Amino acid sequence: MRVTVAGVEIACRLTIPQDARAGAILLLPGSLYSDVDGDYPAMNMHPHTYADLAAQLGGRGFVVLRMAKIGPGTGSKTVDPARPCTTPTFWRAWTWRPPRWACSTKPHPPDP
Repeated sequence: MRVTVAGVEIACRLTIPQDARAGAILLLPGSLYSDVDGDYPAMNMHPHTYADLAAQLGGRGFVVLRMAKIGPGTGSKTVDPARPCTTPTFWRAWTWRPPRWACSTKPHPPDP
């Protein structure tokens, strides 16, 4: 499963237990470049943090959606390199945005 945000396709994984009854949880990665399983391929570290947590939460009846972080080895890929330059102001707090000088080929939305 993949989600596209601001021109970047981000890998996701959905865990649905047979007896889903407790609710749903979204696991978002923190710092560094982690994949959907909570591994850090660029550093050759594989703790499986998010995969283990999703399995444990699934065992308690929670549906879990986990996402990779944008970065090397995480499974994310740029599908539209110009898109971050035209991302609406709303997304500014949520996604990385290139500096104005990097967006010379596309119009830039005005600052609020």
